[in-house]
Amino acid sequence: VAVMQHVKNTPDVSLGVAAFSEAQAREIQDQLDLLRRDARQHDEFFTRSDLNRFFIKSLENVQGDERDWILFSTTFGRDGTGRFMRRFGALGMKGGERRLNVATSRARDKVVIFSSMPIEEISDAHRQCKTPLRPRDFLQSYLLYASAISEGHLDEAEALLNRLHRPSSTRIA
Repeated sequence: VAVMQHVKNTPDVSLGVAAFSEAQAREIQDQLDLLRRDARQHDEFFTRSDLNRFFIKSLENVQGDERDWILFSTTFGRDGTGRFMRRFGALGMKGGERRLNVATSRARDKVVIFSSMPIEEISDAHRQCKTPLRPRDFLQSYLLYASAISEGHLDEAEALLNRLHRPSSTRIA
């Protein structure tokens, strides 16, 4: 729905959708295909490759592709029993923080985040005031930062950035 609203309201602004996994990217594409059946007047936005306006890609495949706006799908949530498993596919593996950086730096102007994750449960790093070390620590930090910026809490956002750049206490001179 957000993609179709974008096309309707800002058709001159290029758009990319970055999803956590290939499965999520396919699901988003399938849902978009259903919506497009009733909105053929917007087909040019999606089909004119010379305009390079649109993509839907997983984190692993978004490298090198920039658009004006990026819709970032971080839809990992609770399972049927209410548990949050903290498994984030490629983002949760070694080097996942680099994939996160690539995905979140593809926007020239704006990133819009769609998330179903309980941010405070992604990692223990924030609650324990630790410098992020693991990919999920960086994911949590990024989502907390984006939330603070979105809500206009600039001091909180700056504090989160400072935590990312805090020197390690284990550094050897």
